[in-house]
Amino acid sequence: MKVVLFVSLLGLMFFSGCVQSPTPALIQHNLKIPGEVVSNDVMETKTGMAKCKVILGVYSGGDCSVEAAKTAGAITKVHSVDYLVNDYFVYGTYTTIVKGE
Repeated sequence: MKVVLFVSLLGLMFFSGCVQSPTPALIQHNLKIPGEVVSNDVMETKTGMAKCKVILGVYSGGDCSVEAAKTAGAITKVHSVDYLVNDYFVYGTYTTIVKGE
């Protein structure tokens, strides 16, 4: 009984995590998800990226907020926000991409 419980919990750990996708794949997937256009009055002269990571569904960390991406790209006015999801079964990243000036 303990073995079944352990294997069940281990399976849940592998198939749950912070990097989730609208089109999940078991082994590997790379997706660029278009986000929202905040302002058409702002030019796309700079790009900022912020990344979070997850390992085995157990550890997740990083700052993938829009504010972190704005700071990384020295952006004060936002044109658009997009997302990039890379998942390799045991390791995944979630990147926020901000474009603006």
